[in-house]
Amino acid sequence: SARLYRRLVDPGLAVRAVSEFRPKVHPGLFTIHVQSAPGIKPERIEEALDAEIDGMVRSGPTASELAEAKAKLARAATLSYEGATRTGFRLGYFAMFGPPGLERDLLRRVLRTSRKAVHDVARSILRPVARATVWYLPTEEDRGR
Repeated sequence: SARLYRRLVDPGLAVRAVSEFRPKVHPGLFTIHVQSAPGIKPERIEEALDAEIDGMVRSGPTASELAEAKAKLARAATLSYEGATRTGFRLGYFAMFGPPGLERDLLRRVLRTSRKAVHDVARSILRPVARATVWYLPTEEDRGR
C-alpha cells in the first residue's frame, strides 16, 4: 500500500489507495482499491496503477518494504486477538483448517519469507493477463450529491 500511496495519492491522482489480501487455505484474491481524486479520469488511475504493479513485477519489494510489511503483519496478527469475540473467531476460523497452532505456524513461515520468494510470486501472479479491473463510476444522480 505504501507504494500505491506514493504513486497515486501523493501526486493527487487519488484520495485513497489500499491493497488487501485475506488469508485463506486456498488461494484467493489480492485486491487493490483506488478512489480517484475529483476530476481524474479512471484511465489515468489505471495507467499509473499498472506502471506500479509492473515495477513490482520487475524488481520486487525492496528489503525495507519487505521488513515493513512483515512488521505490519506481525502487529496485525497480535491485534487480531484483542477481545473475546475476535479471539473466539480467530481460534474457530483456523481450527476449521488444521491443528491448534496452525495460524502461528503460518505466520512464522510468512515472516521467514525471503525477498526473492516474494518477487517470484509477484512475477507469477501479477501478470497483466491475470488482472481484472472494475471501475465504479458515479451516476448522473450521484454527481449532484
